[in-house]
Amino acid sequence: MKKSLWTLLAVGWMAASSATPPAHLVDSLESAYQAEPDARKRVDILLNLKDLNDSSEDELYYSRKLFDEAAAVGDGFAVGASLGSLASYYISSPGAGDSLAVSSANPLQVMSISRFF
Repeated sequence: MKKSLWTLLAVGWMAASSATPPAHLVDSLESAYQAEPDARKRVDILLNLKDLNDSSEDELYYSRKLFDEAAAVGDGFAVGASLGSLASYYISSPGAGDSLAVSSANPLQVMSISRFF
């Protein structure tokens, strides 16, 4: 009985520690994003940052940045990935405001999103 309790405790600790991304990984990707001059590579970095921060308070921040960058370069996959996270947040938080208004995109850019789908 004691052995299975210790095993369960060890598995729970390992699962909890692996659920959050290491801070150094997020920091290094953030530094790479700031230093990267190529917009398409910045979109790839933002996709990784968004994935690493999935279900955290930073996910919305990276989803907004990803939407703006991806729409600017015409990356339909990244636009869809960001809109999925934005939609799930605003569906679960109806009082948070309009999901399109939170983006810094102008109305013409938002209307041009339809070309991706």
